[in-house]
Amino acid sequence: MQLKQYAVVFIALLFGLETTIAIPRFRAVEVLSSRSLSSIDDTKPLPTTSDVQELYFTQYLDHFQHQDTRTWQQRYFYSDRYVRKYDDDSVKETRRQAKMEADAAEYTFLCVGGEGPPLDASVLIDSVHCSGDMLYTAQYLHETWNVNIHLYALEHRFYGTSQPFSDNYYYTNDKLRYLSSDQALHDAAYFLQQQMPNATVVTFGASYPGYLSALLRLKFPHLVSAAVSSSAPVQATLNMISYNDAVGANLQNEQLGGSSACYDVFVEGHAQLNHLVLQPDYHGLLATEFQLCDVDSLLETKNVQLFLGDGVIQWDVQGNDPACTDEFCNIAKVCDVLVSRAVQGAEWSALAWLSRTMRLQSSRESDCIVLDWNETLHQLSQPDEDWRSWLWQTCTEVGYYQTCLPDTKCPYGRGWHPLEQDLEICRVAFNITNVGDNVDATNNRYGGYDMSATRVLSVTGTEDPWTTLAFRPEHPPPNHQPFHSVPGASHHYWTHPPKGTDDIHIQRARQVILEQVMNWLGFDMKRKEDSAVATER
Repeated sequence: MQLKQYAVVFIALLFGLETTIAIPRFRAVEVLSSRSLSSIDDTKPLPTTSDVQELYFTQYLDHFQHQDTRTWQQRYFYSDRYVRKYDDDSVKETRRQAKMEADAAEYTFLCVGGEGPPLDASVLIDSVHCSGDMLYTAQYLHETWNVNIHLYALEHRFYGTSQPFSDNYYYTNDKLRYLSSDQALHDAAYFLQQQMPNATVVTFGASYPGYLSALLRLKFPHLVSAAVSSSAPVQATLNMISYNDAVGANLQNEQLGGSSACYDVFVEGHAQLNHLVLQPDYHGLLATEFQLCDVDSLLETKNVQLFLGDGVIQWDVQGNDPACTDEFCNIAKVCDVLVSRAVQGAEWSALAWLSRTMRLQSSRESDCIVLDWNETLHQLSQPDEDWRSWLWQTCTEVGYYQTCLPDTKCPYGRGWHPLEQDLEICRVAFNITNVGDNVDATNNRYGGYDMSATRVLSVTGTEDPWTTLAFRPEHPPPNHQPFHSVPGASHHYWTHPPKGTDDIHIQRARQVILEQVMNWLGFDMKRKEDSAVATER
């Protein structure tokens, strides 16, 4: 029996893109000193999940219709790893001394959940979500200042196991109407209000959760003392042409391992494929080279959009890791093999080889790829499909549609991913026709580039395709709020678990976050260092 892989149109999953099918690929701060992180012992083994509790909280279904008293169980994780346990008088005395040095002894750090990857106990141990920022900062403050840091991670409604409805059809349109960023923000606010009403809270998040982290401070400053917002696309955008333009620029960026020759292989190869798909005599060759199940699928324009519109190679370009070890895991490795295999005038064959090889090495068990737009729409309309949650949010709130249009720098099949492709999904899957109005309403509600929150640190990577929608030097946050641009960095790479291969800019980003949080919480770094010097004497 022939196994088939359905090609599903890419519609902008933000976070880390750890997906198994072709679902959507969504004032600079002065660095003071590198000494303040040096006391953290990186040689210590990672904590285990044994100190992380998986818990549930009774949450309201609708925060805006007060007559609706229905509730559901929202999942969260908690760890007291950085809360001191006092066993003897000497430890208590140490605690009393530390309390005199700090304005407050107890702090709560909240990792804000989002659209993916799904949360599990590792979120408070070693994950892409909040490791390099929240956990690293908590460890330093606990070990250096002897204060207590309570660690929380709250899952977003309609993702993971935080499902407001108990049947198997979580994602019907009538249920998804309770899914919005505003409901999620009120979920977090109610959680904080009920669980820790008097706590000093700092929120952390990256990508869409980074957006939510900033918005929690904006909307609930009485509950959230400060926020760290990494790689957050704060400006909702219907037609995100800039995403693939940035991908094209990255493929040419020699600091990332790209080159003009690599970019040319992508552009010329897709242009050649554009020519070949318009000639039915070549469809058999293309079906063989790209392992398509049905040669006749290329006769349909919308199927060709699936084939070329987001590129014939499926890879995590926004999660570029210079130190990764897999064969085709970053821009440098992909570019090296493409440039070495490309033949001038037939660059498309190098793309075909890489596509076949990457599929062979992946976990996909399919023998061939189905290009079927109608089947794609059918799959996206099924009420038990969990990817509908984020699609719903793109249609009702943020857009973020990564088109590939003529006369752009998109390195894929230019003209084969029009905006209409995404809008048709909204119409067919959700009966939503006013996507542009919804995007405008989101920016009006939260402010977009004019978001007026205070005590929010925005951190973005210069080579992240999402940076064009984030606060950056060209679009700094209002109110003179701090932001930090990380040279050479991809999508919130500094929130990933620290590694020995992290370059100086990633390390510096974590330092910036630490120092800014300490400043907001009232820690006096110089006084601490002076005290350490006096002790040494």
